[in-house]
Amino acid sequence: MDVKDILEKQGVQLLGIDLDALEEELRTGEYDSSYARDCLEKISDIRAARKAAREMSSMPSSSTVLHHNASSSGKNQSFSGHSTESLPKTQRSTFARGLLAVRDGGGSVKLLRDLLASYPYANEVFIDENIDLFTQDELKTLLKIKAFSEAFLEKYFTTLDHETLAKNQKFSEEFFITHFVDLDAETVLRKGINEWCDRAKRSTKLDVFLRIKGVRF
Repeated sequence: MDVKDILEKQGVQLLGIDLDALEEELRTGEYDSSYARDCLEKISDIRAARKAAREMSSMPSSSTVLHHNASSSGKNQSFSGHSTESLPKTQRSTFARGLLAVRDGGGSVKLLRDLLASYPYANEVFIDENIDLFTQDELKTLLKIKAFSEAFLEKYFTTLDHETLAKNQKFSEEFFITHFVDLDAETVLRKGINEWCDRAKRSTKLDVFLRIKGVRF
């Protein structure tokens, strides 16, 4: 894995859990000490920059403060002139409370499905921007009940449960080929929902690739 390239090209998009994973990769993988040190410094710089940004945003300003009434059934009330960031922040806060209620109720698939249905804004973009709210089990459930774009699956591939992804998500042949080592071929081809799981609808490229890999179904 070219960690340095990931940090340079996707550093702004990486979440805290992504940075944690890259740090672990650098410490346990077979990387040159100089390369690993440079990458760890880049990760440290990213964290420092984000901390500074958070501290700056938390400083008192002359703008009017958003006031949220917890008893107003999730509807936020604000004084006029609130910043454009008020709504997303309130949505995150409201959804987070709902997520806690789901956990208190046992964290069933139905409860999480109902929660998503209750908040139309809880789409892929919202989940992407607030993925730190979800536990691994909740992310696994999301893969079962919600269709995600290939870009999302690629971005969080190392975080998502591969077997659940293989069974419940649609993705291209190229995605499968790229992640062949991590996606069990039998699960993808026999239990997956992609059209090309049907051998008759498979491209010649994938057919040849699978034969080379010794896959016969």
